[in-house]
Amino acid sequence: MAGMIPIRVRTRGHGDAGLKVPITSGTRRGPTVGQIGNRQSQIGNSPEVSVVMPCLNEGRTLGVCVGKARRWLDTHGVSGEVIVADNGSTDGSQEIARSAGAQVVSVAAKGYGSALLGGIATARGRYVIMGDADDSYGFSDLSPFVGKLRDGFELVVGNRFAGGIKPGAMPALHRYLGLPVLNGLGWLLFRSPCRDFHCGLRGFDRAAIQSLALQSTGMEFASEMIVKAAVAGLRIAEVPTTLSRDGRGRRSHLRPWRDGWRHLRFLLGAFVASVFERKRNSSHAALEGPGGEHVPAQAQAGDSAQLTAGGFYDP
Repeated sequence: MAGMIPIRVRTRGHGDAGLKVPITSGTRRGPTVGQIGNRQSQIGNSPEVSVVMPCLNEGRTLGVCVGKARRWLDTHGVSGEVIVADNGSTDGSQEIARSAGAQVVSVAAKGYGSALLGGIATARGRYVIMGDADDSYGFSDLSPFVGKLRDGFELVVGNRFAGGIKPGAMPALHRYLGLPVLNGLGWLLFRSPCRDFHCGLRGFDRAAIQSLALQSTGMEFASEMIVKAAVAGLRIAEVPTTLSRDGRGRRSHLRPWRDGWRHLRFLLGAFVASVFERKRNSSHAALEGPGGEHVPAQAQAGDSAQLTAGGFYDP
């Protein structure tokens, strides 16, 4: 599971994110995930909200989604921008997005997570709203998300089960088996408060989420965000949101068994990594003297042997 563990998160405001996502916008190269935090202090007149949509051949619905987001920003007097993170579309999605009033960022690295990382790196808003560009989510009403963010929550996740799933919007296998299992594991392993772990419509404080150094490139990006936010102690909230039948008129990019396995693999791997991290931290604390001073090497060797013999890897 390279690229997914360790689960160790960084203290907010310290260090750069680990993944450099190659992104371009025409001939102009956008900032990497690591660079954006350093540049933010130099940016003036930044918008409050950036709406980021990953895109791969969403020409049929993209203009509608961008239009809804732009109208919401204008109607509510919110300073904002709409960014389409294009992952190599060949159906003219780029021009559709620009015509609808969005900024287009071309992300070379393939994958749902890669596209979102590229879009987030380009975003200038204090808050980011991310959502799919297939017209299944309600970009017409982002008020619940922005309201919670303004109240101080750092991650706000939509709950489709609370808001309503319209007929044909979600396969029965996902609704009654896949998602309940993954949601239950998320709560059991990480005590996540999210009851809809994989809702694609969510908002977050950009600086807080960037401090987590997210790096998953596929669909498991959604799991990584919530897991690392929970481990880091970020304030997380849920708001009801409606899931409509998408309007793409073709097969979804989601591959249920493959992507479900990737989510499951990430959750289990992250849990194991977090257990070892806690044990490692406990070991380091045990090797310090009463006042926090460094213990001589001879004493460390003896203590380490005792820890190992005493079952250091036991829960």
